[in-house]
Amino acid sequence: MKRHKIWLSCIGLSLLLLAGCGRESASEDVSRVKTVETQAVATSITEEQMVYYGYVESGSMTKLSFKSAGVLEALYVEKGDYVEKGEALAALDDSDYNIQLLAAQAGVQSIYATLNKATQAYNDAKSDYEDYEKLFAAGSISQAALEKAKLNFNVSEQDLNAAREGYQQAQHNLEALSKSVNELKMTASIEGVVVETLYEANEAVAAGYPVIVIRSEDSVFKASVAQRDLKHLSIGQPVTMRFTSETYEGEITAIGNTPDTATHTYEIEVSINGDVPLGSVGEGTFVIDSYKGIKIPMEAVIKGDTDYVYTIRDGIAVKQSISIEKRIKNELIVSGLQDGDQLVVKGFNRLNDGDHVNILNEEAK
Repeated sequence: MKRHKIWLSCIGLSLLLLAGCGRESASEDVSRVKTVETQAVATSITEEQMVYYGYVESGSMTKLSFKSAGVLEALYVEKGDYVEKGEALAALDDSDYNIQLLAAQAGVQSIYATLNKATQAYNDAKSDYEDYEKLFAAGSISQAALEKAKLNFNVSEQDLNAAREGYQQAQHNLEALSKSVNELKMTASIEGVVVETLYEANEAVAAGYPVIVIRSEDSVFKASVAQRDLKHLSIGQPVTMRFTSETYEGEITAIGNTPDTATHTYEIEVSINGDVPLGSVGEGTFVIDSYKGIKIPMEAVIKGDTDYVYTIRDGIAVKQSISIEKRIKNELIVSGLQDGDQLVVKGFNRLNDGDHVNILNEEAK
């Protein structure tokens, strides 16, 4: 009986030892599982951008002047008036020009009459000369009579050429004078607002001096760009602009050819699809290139003989070699990963290839 009790005690002790070893082994397995955070990767289009700050200004400020000097007879607009393209704005006194114009018109008519007479005389002399040639060939007239007819024909031809040149010159003078008379009337070359009138009616105006200044209604975004970035820009290139919380689209309409002497930057202009108050300051985002591939955070990459990252497959950490194709700010376009791979973005610095992991973020689970 005593031996039986001793034997049962030994069995019980063995079971307790085995149970204790099992709990210790389970605890050690749990301690070896490492916690990480992951994100699923996928192929996408990534844009490379550059940002420049600028301001909104009127699209154009046009100064209008007369090509001829004269007395300002009429001023049809005032400061602040809105004008349409082609609208009459001002006019110079045209009385002297009208007298010259009437004289030029009369001169053209007179020379035209002379041209008609010279044409008729030429036709008659040509016909006579052709008849005389036939008569001379038949022996009906003398050599002297033929030469006289020829001389008369040559003189009539010279007179006709002179009349033609005179008529052409008179027409040219009339057209030039008519143009000058038309240029005494000023019309708006653009649609916009009159911001300044620099003369009053009955004042003498010098040729080429501004009389009226018009600001166009359209506005543009202006920015100063470094020379190194000019190669990325072109006329018509789309631009996204942000003013406070509002976003507008537009495109590059002008790129400066010469740098600012102080900043050595080049001014560009961008159209704005929308109404933005003049003087507003904002930022313009220019897309200079785009790339297709898998984009990952730069901090997820571990440097070594070869660059690598950790991905998770079936709860196991996998050391994965990658190649960096392009860096854009704090992100990398890489090859070596597949769509849907679970990339370790936190906790990778404690991982080894083959480690068991616990994924903390619910999205990856």
